[in-house]
Amino acid sequence: MLRNYLTIALRNLRKQRFYAAINVLGLSLGIASFLLILLYVVDELRYDRFYPQAEHIFRVGSFDNTLGESNRMALTANAVAGGIQRELPEAEAATRLYRAWETVHFQDKTFVEYDWQYVDSSFFSVFGYELLEGDPATALHAPNTVVVTKSTARKYFGDDAAMGKTLLVGKAQTPYQVTGVVDDHPVQTHLDFTMLGSMLSTEDSVGEYWNYYALYTYVRLNEQAKPAVFEEKLKLLADKYVRPSLIQDNGLQLEADRKTEEVFRFMLQPVTDIYLRSDWIYDNSPSANIENLYVLLAVAVFILLLACINFMNLSTARSLSRAKEVGVRKTLGSPRGALITQFLAESMLMSAIATGLALLWVGLALPSFGGLAGKEFSLSSLFQPWLIVTTLGCLVVVGGLAGSYPAFYLSSFRPAEVLKGGQQSLLKGQTVRNALVVFQFTISIALAIATLLVYQQLTYARSKALGFDKENVLIVSNADYLARGASTFLQEMVTTAAVQQASASTSVLPGVSQVNYFRKQGADQDYSLNVMGVDENFMATYGMTLLEGRNFSLDYPADTARVILNETARRVFDLDQPIGSFITYYNEGEYIPYEVIGVVQDFNYESLHHLVEPIALFLDDEEPSYVSMRLTPGNAQEAVQLVEKAWRAAAPEAPFEYSFLDEDYDKLFRSEQRLGKVFTVFTSLAIIIACLGLLGLAAFSAERRTKEIGVRKAMGASSWSVLLLLSRNFIYLTLISFVIAVGPTYYAMNQWLDSNFAYHITIGIGIFIMVGLAAILIAGLTVSYQSLRAARTNPAKSLRDE
Repeated sequence: MLRNYLTIALRNLRKQRFYAAINVLGLSLGIASFLLILLYVVDELRYDRFYPQAEHIFRVGSFDNTLGESNRMALTANAVAGGIQRELPEAEAATRLYRAWETVHFQDKTFVEYDWQYVDSSFFSVFGYELLEGDPATALHAPNTVVVTKSTARKYFGDDAAMGKTLLVGKAQTPYQVTGVVDDHPVQTHLDFTMLGSMLSTEDSVGEYWNYYALYTYVRLNEQAKPAVFEEKLKLLADKYVRPSLIQDNGLQLEADRKTEEVFRFMLQPVTDIYLRSDWIYDNSPSANIENLYVLLAVAVFILLLACINFMNLSTARSLSRAKEVGVRKTLGSPRGALITQFLAESMLMSAIATGLALLWVGLALPSFGGLAGKEFSLSSLFQPWLIVTTLGCLVVVGGLAGSYPAFYLSSFRPAEVLKGGQQSLLKGQTVRNALVVFQFTISIALAIATLLVYQQLTYARSKALGFDKENVLIVSNADYLARGASTFLQEMVTTAAVQQASASTSVLPGVSQVNYFRKQGADQDYSLNVMGVDENFMATYGMTLLEGRNFSLDYPADTARVILNETARRVFDLDQPIGSFITYYNEGEYIPYEVIGVVQDFNYESLHHLVEPIALFLDDEEPSYVSMRLTPGNAQEAVQLVEKAWRAAAPEAPFEYSFLDEDYDKLFRSEQRLGKVFTVFTSLAIIIACLGLLGLAAFSAERRTKEIGVRKAMGASSWSVLLLLSRNFIYLTLISFVIAVGPTYYAMNQWLDSNFAYHITIGIGIFIMVGLAAILIAGLTVSYQSLRAARTNPAKSLRDE
């Protein structure tokens, strides 16, 4: 029986090659899109799940409401891990982590290790890493010891053994002994590291501070511990240690009736939530957005639905050609169940062919899609057990879903009516087909609008006035390695034609991570203020605008005790007459005053995701970490080569590490850029699938109305009028789809912009009109070929055809 079903199914596919090809192509594109998006989503969901018993590992964060500003921070003080291990028995282990970058030398090799982490020896107990060489219990027990990854060991030592080797670290070239080698960790982690230095090598290991947020704390709980109960105990720990520390270290007068947890408390965050769900400030790694994954999953499902809708539409539309077959088979005694099985067999066969073709598309697209999504996918990705099961599931579900409606619809025909030529029951599916076409184009139009708005926001972010000029600015790190000092190096560079302005600073844009507490002189309210050490050329190099007062100057030695505020800081401190006023910094029992000498226009030193926060610029009298140079517009590559040559002469032991400011700002929108590219690809596929359905329905419509067209042509109707007759229904359906898509898309994109960007575009009507016209044009062009072909057919041939 099954063989008979398959034989009939193959016969019908050969008989209707055009419609079968449209169905298979549409289904294969839909399944391929679904599998590609699923590969990406699953890869994102795997972050930090490879640790042994990952569900028991948590990061400890700090909720700080000391100054009336609620901040959820990923940072903690250096005493927290020890306090947890000492007083909370539910914790099996706790470790501290301080992320840094270090210049590392070995013989004639020098590298900057941007993923150097300082950790406690308990790091391996918390995260469960096994060492390939060395003992995890003792590897980091001593200062100036380091554990390296397998690939890092190969980079420095080649095939030689790494254990016992000595690396020279930092500007002082401090000797560090290699005491362990750990296997390379999977890509899916928020904790990238190439080297793990002993925390005992840092200043953070000295003393016990509860109110200085400088590093990260992780804890592994035992299997019986309940995270909610443990978090309550962390609040008691904060009450015991943090509250007295806040009063003593910052001179804060905390109201007696304020509860400790309202002022400060510790929080727990599952390590598996950090990458996708963390909204804590001062996070220690780039993160993704779980909402974007939900959106992509919805797009995958919708595209698969579009492909299934195409199948259902074309199958029911072709019912006229199968009606007499159904009537004859029913008259001869075939039960309805057998007919349903026949049509489902045809659907499953087509789904199997489409799934095989989809796997071919996925295999061909993997390298390009991996580059688009920022992932490394290979053909071996297709042989993961979960993907094989999902693919088989797609085959069955898509075949059943796409074939169910046609099967039950076609098998319901009454033999007497169809054999007499009655068409009433045959045409009752027209309303359903129209509704499905509307659904297809509604989704396609919504995706197109969303894609254009994402790109419009990215264009706005790139072109928005940031309060400084980010073009042609070269940034070089490792400035503390300059033998004759950064200022001498920069003076030499500005004498060349390639460099117009140059500056040294403790940090660079984008991103200022140092925060201190200040208050207006004579007031009792403290405010957190971002601080940045600069020289007298900083504002000129970055093209900033000074609104009031003056810039720093070497002619005024006392400028080291003066400050320049941005507009937001001026408003925060409520300075009506800022020039000559003072803000004070509490340090070791006394308030140190700084005189305000200038107000600079607000500048976006973070991405446009965040509002401009208060910042203070201080004249730096220490060694800077960065130098910034405004290059003469022209050949940037030649300018970089000139700067590198001068750098090699001034700091031969330090690698030349540079970037361009505009590129650094573009990286802040990498996730949105990636989302926009992915949306573009899959929106295009959704439109193609929808158009394939329209093409098939247009061909069927023209075929069904062959004699009507012949009569109209014989009576003098023009080809244009016939073309309009055949096309207008599809144009109407596209217009309805557009009207339905506008409202929900406007609301959803408005929510996305508001929740993700402090500065964003205003959604205008123009983009909707443009997409609507484009949709009508695409739909018109799709159906015009079949309609025009039918309109140009010789009426004599149409009327003679039976």
